[in-house]
Amino acid sequence: MRREGEDASATTLADLFAVSRANAGATLGRLDRDGMVQADGRRVLLTPAGRQRAEAGLRRHLLTECFLLEVLGIGWAEVHEQARSFERGLSPLLEARIDERLGYPRACPHGTPIPRPNQPAPDPAGTPLIAAPPGVPLIIARISELVEYRGEWLRFCAQHHLVPGASLRILPDSPDPISVATEQETVTIQPSLAARIWVRPA
Repeated sequence: MRREGEDASATTLADLFAVSRANAGATLGRLDRDGMVQADGRRVLLTPAGRQRAEAGLRRHLLTECFLLEVLGIGWAEVHEQARSFERGLSPLLEARIDERLGYPRACPHGTPIPRPNQPAPDPAGTPLIAAPPGVPLIIARISELVEYRGEWLRFCAQHHLVPGASLRILPDSPDPISVATEQETVTIQPSLAARIWVRPA
């Protein structure tokens, strides 16, 4: 959330993970006790130690998604949920071997850059679709990690070929919700999803 310019709080995290506000608050309390986060008013910020742990966890998750898609053939819209279970038993050795087997991928199947040890985490590139100009040829750069916690959004993107590398353009005078033309069809996208599809000029 912070990488995309959004504030994280107990409330937003509870909504994202579909848990109670009390559960999220208790978890954040433990993370604060362990020096992983600190509160700044209503915002929750990662400490340097927390950021290191978060990037290691993100790297493991993204590599697992790549492995499940490319090696085991799990569907693009399903790899996130499957990775959440699969990655829990992943040892550092297995993670390193998977990374090597995949040729050290730069991004996950949904386009999120994979952080690397001892390197600055790459900034996600692109502009949210909702803020892109109409009529301009665009290419999808990535689908936000936050979309992956909404299975129906991922399935919608897969069904309508809204995946990294796909070409599209916003139709002129597009109403709210946004209408886009892809290579296959015209698709109407709700603003809440369009805000989490990142694009770049073709």
